[in-house]
Amino acid sequence: MSADVSATEDESGQQGEVSPEEPKKKKIGPFRETTVLVLIAFAFALIVKSFFVQAFSIPSGSMIPTLEAGDRVLVNKLASGLPSRGDIIVFRSPLYVAPDRGPVSSVLHWMGEGIGVGQAKNEFLVKRVIGLPGETVEVKADGVYIDGELLPEPYANFAQGPGPLGTWKVPDGYVFMMGDHRGRSGDSRWFGPIPVSSIVGRVFLRVWPPSRFGGV
Repeated sequence: MSADVSATEDESGQQGEVSPEEPKKKKIGPFRETTVLVLIAFAFALIVKSFFVQAFSIPSGSMIPTLEAGDRVLVNKLASGLPSRGDIIVFRSPLYVAPDRGPVSSVLHWMGEGIGVGQAKNEFLVKRVIGLPGETVEVKADGVYIDGELLPEPYANFAQGPGPLGTWKVPDGYVFMMGDHRGRSGDSRWFGPIPVSSIVGRVFLRVWPPSRFGGV
């Protein structure tokens, strides 16, 4: 006695075993697909911002003519160790006092920093490295001296005078920063050398405005 086998007849009249109905594939709607792509892009942007590159807006004219107020630049965050003399650096201002922020406000502020918008005024400064650890920086009317040697500075702007004069000894783990526009820059002549740990990274590219796009 043979077992019963369910069968169907195809168009050619031949019989075959009935195959179970294939499960229907779930389709991803366009809204859900867009949401997933946005989340992936957002996560990628946060990773890049946290470890590699960050955008900053130049807040003042202290670096004219190298950088102008309103320029947007990219900063290499991998270059956050001890910089070289002449590097243009973004660092946290030693004079900035962070306001109390809630969790949501802190996240939004952090996100804004990553794309160079919503940055608090004077939270970050952009200056040029002049003095390195262990050196003596002497600012005179005729220029800057490092350990008694006049520093060549073709980038320096003295349109409004040399600015504050004086002598500073740079401690280990610190650097001495100055703006290119010497008469308009609040820098290490005002607040002293800054710790290397406060450095965010080195400016390497100007991305805005388009007419000034290029390396720094």
